[in-house]
Amino acid sequence: MMILTVNKNLVKLVRLLVIQGDVVNARSILALAFQANPNSEDIWLAAVKLESENNEYERARRLLHRARASAPTARVRHSSSDV
Repeated sequence: MMILTVNKNLVKLVRLLVIQGDVVNARSILALAFQANPNSEDIWLAAVKLESENNEYERARRLLHRARASAPTARVRHSSSDV
């Protein structure tokens, strides 16, 4: 439960940074989050969303490909059609 709460808070922090236009630090936070919990679907999907919303579609596709290998959940598979 603790990891889930931390992941959700990290995703919220990333969203806040993106709203403020700080995509570079949002990516840095996600990179640290991946190191701590590489199988988190929330973190993977936040990274994919960050890149796709910033028109980095190729980067988003690569992340999604890696997400399917690291966190092969229904939500990750469903997101494949969004990018």
